Amino acid sequence: CSVICELCLRVTDREYDESENISILRDILGYIHLHYAEKILISDITDNIFVSRNRCFYIFRKFMQMTPQQYITMYRLSKSTELLKMNMPVSEISKKCGYSTQSHFIKSFHEIYGVTPKQYQLKYFEELSGGKVSINEENNCTGSSTCDNNAIKSDSVI
Repeated sequence: CSVICELCLRVTDREYDESENISILRDILGYIHLHYAEKILISDITDNIFVSRNRCFYIFRKFMQMTPQQYITMYRLSKSTELLKMNMPVSEISKKCGYSTQSHFIKSFHEIYGVTPKQYQLKYFEELSGGKVSINEENNCTGSSTCDNNAIKSDSVI
């Protein structure tokens, strides 16, 4: 009986650890989602969640199959696509999504999506309008009923 009881205790301990790890992961993700627009260091996360750096990385790799920094980048870029679809200027989006420079934002975006943020935005509005759309230098819109926030110019009639 003692061997079986010991095995049961180990399984229970693992289940508890797993549950605790999931709780910690939720806290880490919550912190990232709340602070993605700011500069986030791993120490910011660990200090606020009260978890060691090693455990933070262990939990993240185990459940998310990536590092916390990779997740932060992916989350920021995901948020940036939402803002691009709202016709917000790339320079403003880069700041709102926690990038210190616009060039770093553009480079990160291109690495993941294969296009620049401006190209992504242009393609989105072309698909939305069903025609050819261009975004001009001044972010002014001329002559289209699909123009939003005075930022696109369309060659198609809707």
